[in-house]
Amino acid sequence: MARRNPFFFAIVVTILFVVCYGSALIAQTPLGVDDFIASAHYGRFKKRHGKPFGEDAEEGRRFNAFKQNMQTAYFLNAHNPHAHYDVSGKFADLTPQEFAKLYLNPNYYARHGKDYKEHVHVDDSVRSGVMSVDWREKGVVTPVKNQGMCGSCWAFATTGNIEGQWALKNHSLVSLSEQVLVSCDNIDDGCNGGLMEQAMQWIINDHNGTVPTEDSYPYTSAGGTRPPCHDNGTVGAKIAGYMSLPHDEEEIAAYVGKNGPVAVAVDATTWQLYFGGVVTLCFGLSLNHGVLVVGFNRQAKPPYWIVKNSWGSSWGEKGYIRLAMGSNQCLLKNYAVTATIDDSNTSHPSPTALVQMNCLSGCARLCTNTTYPTGVCLKRKNGGSAQVACGKSETVELLYDSPGCSGPANEARVPPSLCMCSYAGYLQNVRTESVAAVRTNDAVSNLAKPLIFGQPHARHAEI
Repeated sequence: MARRNPFFFAIVVTILFVVCYGSALIAQTPLGVDDFIASAHYGRFKKRHGKPFGEDAEEGRRFNAFKQNMQTAYFLNAHNPHAHYDVSGKFADLTPQEFAKLYLNPNYYARHGKDYKEHVHVDDSVRSGVMSVDWREKGVVTPVKNQGMCGSCWAFATTGNIEGQWALKNHSLVSLSEQVLVSCDNIDDGCNGGLMEQAMQWIINDHNGTVPTEDSYPYTSAGGTRPPCHDNGTVGAKIAGYMSLPHDEEEIAAYVGKNGPVAVAVDATTWQLYFGGVVTLCFGLSLNHGVLVVGFNRQAKPPYWIVKNSWGSSWGEKGYIRLAMGSNQCLLKNYAVTATIDDSNTSHPSPTALVQMNCLSGCARLCTNTTYPTGVCLKRKNGGSAQVACGKSETVELLYDSPGCSGPANEARVPPSLCMCSYAGYLQNVRTESVAAVRTNDAVSNLAKPLIFGQPHARHAEI
């Protein structure tokens, strides 16, 4: 972490103390909010967000927090001429302490963040190229998600980074599962915090580099609970490694401009009331939140980063925040990490599926055909799981004892279209470039095109 000017640091600490804790002090200043005005805003806030608190004691606590946040928003607006803060957002009835407890992870970063180290240096020849980029416009960023009242920002930043990196390797953009990290990653701590680098380490070491799709393993921790791990989702992406970037905004920008979205940690203490615009004074003191940098614009005044958050699309700029570039706003440069995707995992237009034919007469008559989508984790009849892949000169079957295509695998490699004698007759694997199939709950249906003798028909996709 860069050395701080002691005088400036003292000023910042004093300001934050006053903003977050000094309601009595602020009430004696011109920033004091009239009860009548605050009550009118509070009524609109409750109606907008459907928050009839009911009990007098709770109503009073929420109103006092709301009134204090009106003062805080006034202060932040005065110091951020290019941004806007107000009390119309869903967090305006929380005290700063409540907000931090529910949505930030300061304690986890304080305990574990010091282990973070830089692993890569971006070549100077790349540093000055791209003036602006927005990876949302290039189809490699999924819609904004919502972590709910669970400190799982680290999981959302991790999957967001992998989603983008995977799509940039010529794969389809797919939404990946945060829940597998929250429930199964035993390096991190679920709703109590984690680090993106540690999550990627767990994916590599304990999950064979794979992350399941969100559809197959949906998020269920929005209420703050951590369900047991079941880990039997469909593989959506696979990473080969990960690396952290230098504490340098120019080098981070160079990497983002060339290689896509990057996960970063920030100090999001003042994000509670953010509504829009470019933040030029964030008062960053310590890391407590994981997010995703999806672009930047050097040509704007002021230049800014585009950051995807995980508090839903109703927060900020449809779920995003813009931070000024060049001044380490919210400590954005202090922790940047990205997954890496092996080029051998890069997808190609064909083949997309493997058709396995079991025949009674050679490999041409009385055949029943089962179609397996490639790159998908399938259940096996005897338990465990399997994946198939189609290379240039062979088909590959990977058989796992685990249900989620993780851990060691038994590998079988067979030349395509080779007719082999099996215990039940004859077996032949045929690769196909276009199979009209819809995958639902580990089954493949609606196959459209004949391959050898007999029309291929659907069977449960098990190996």
